[in-house]
Amino acid sequence: MSPNLDPPDHGLRLTTSRLRDVWRPQRRLTAIALLYALAYAALSLAIPLLIARAIDGSILHHDRPLAPQLAIVGVLAAFGRGL
Repeated sequence: MSPNLDPPDHGLRLTTSRLRDVWRPQRRLTAIALLYALAYAALSLAIPLLIARAIDGSILHHDRPLAPQLAIVGVLAAFGRGL
């Protein structure tokens, strides 16, 4: 029979306090990582919404020119790849 190598789980408070102590010196990097994650999520949502607007406004209803909207989508996509 093999020994049980799985350590017992810690409570939420102990885990949170340990993580806080570990992350405290890394606050700046954690904030930057969070901002990058939020920016990437916003771009991931913005591009499909802009494409839907381009299809609805330019192709279906002919209200707006298509080229500027596609240029904006292209710029956002290029910026998103840089993140």
